[in-house]
Amino acid sequence: VDLRSGSPDFPPADFVVEALQEAISQDALHQYTRDLGHVRLVNALARMYSHLTKHGIDPVEEILITVGAHGALHDTFQGLVNPGDEVIIIEPFSNRYESMVRMADGVPVFVPLRPKKEGERTSADWILDKQELASKFNPKTRMIILNTPHSPTGKVFSWEELDTIARLCEEHNVICVVDEAWEWVVFDEAKHVRMNTLPGMWERTITIGSAGTTFGVTGWKIGWAYGPQPLLRGLRLVHQNCVALVSTVLQEAVAVAVEKVTK
Repeated sequence: VDLRSGSPDFPPADFVVEALQEAISQDALHQYTRDLGHVRLVNALARMYSHLTKHGIDPVEEILITVGAHGALHDTFQGLVNPGDEVIIIEPFSNRYESMVRMADGVPVFVPLRPKKEGERTSADWILDKQELASKFNPKTRMIILNTPHSPTGKVFSWEELDTIARLCEEHNVICVVDEAWEWVVFDEAKHVRMNTLPGMWERTITIGSAGTTFGVTGWKIGWAYGPQPLLRGLRLVHQNCVALVSTVLQEAVAVAVEKVTK
């Protein structure tokens, strides 16, 4: 069983497909759109995340639309990691994290999730050892990558676990990159807590999302990063000089889908 890929084995919802069909029928949407994100989409995401985080998000300055969540990760590492910077990666992890960090001349530093009990376990039974985690932070640490809800374990990090990471980030002036591609895949008994809602963490957190996993359209490759403008500046520079912009019609369709589910 390959747990690396999140490709669904079911079709997207009708309203998502219909949104794309409608977008394709509009002549103007076959041309370039805004480099940093189609206006309708960044506005829809800003409204949604402003509500979810209780933080007013500027759609123009604090959201970037990328070529999938992987594009957002690429822009983050290339835009914020300097040669020799250390990046803490929690194991197990996406098969792209390590290679992307190395491409940016960063140094991956690994810390594993460990089982807290023997025998049958749930995803919640995989935890970080606080002392082991703390030992990975030093003056060379630039950022830590947090994937929650976590793939492939399904673990949803608790507020207490996030707070432990947050306090270490504050103490060592470290950026927290949160891969929330699976933000909507949470069972009822679990609660997805957003790192950027913890005290002192908005200004040091880049959060990454995915239309592919949200709407079951992984082939569209539409993702995004949002966070404070000073951090997003580096990502925007890489994006504009690498891919320039993302498909207009696909962004329009995702915008309509986001509006539909957030009414």
